[in-house]
Amino acid sequence: MFWREKPLDEQELKLLGLIQEAHHRSVYRQNPSTAAVLNSMQGSGDAAKAFASGILTLGGKHAPLEQTHRFLSLEDPAREVHILLKAEMKVPGWGGTFQKDAPDPIWKPVHAFLDAHWPFLARKLDDVTAELHNFARAIHPNPSAYTAATAIVIGLPAKLAVWLFVRSRLDGWAHIAYENGGKL
Repeated sequence: MFWREKPLDEQELKLLGLIQEAHHRSVYRQNPSTAAVLNSMQGSGDAAKAFASGILTLGGKHAPLEQTHRFLSLEDPAREVHILLKAEMKVPGWGGTFQKDAPDPIWKPVHAFLDAHWPFLARKLDDVTAELHNFARAIHPNPSAYTAATAIVIGLPAKLAVWLFVRSRLDGWAHIAYENGGKL
């Protein structure tokens, strides 16, 4: 791994595989990055432009990975929830279209693996979720939270957390590009 001297251990590799699988499954939902890939491919017929379009949706509202990494790197991010909500800001890495009232089933294996091997990080996810629920926000961690948590586990800097997201979605995006004009 280019950002650290020591190779990933067996548990870190397993976690990386789990987030790649969950991201691959998440690609086939109607989310902003997938919609951008699909629209760009249909409009331009150029896979490179389609992939770039998907990447350009990241940050801000959709997959704020750097912000989520920084948030989860706090000693007790749950204590910050009320500050963010009072400022009418979103908690980075929580909420979304696909997990309204319950944890997203696609990401449950990632959460369970984090809980088994990095319980301090799973506890942060659970504590932030509980605090949001205390403020009547029935939202749960989304792919950004799990991707940032994985980046923290493997020591990937916050600025590069987006690499995990893109790396994990490219195969699915390529399939979508192929099915929507890339066969020609």
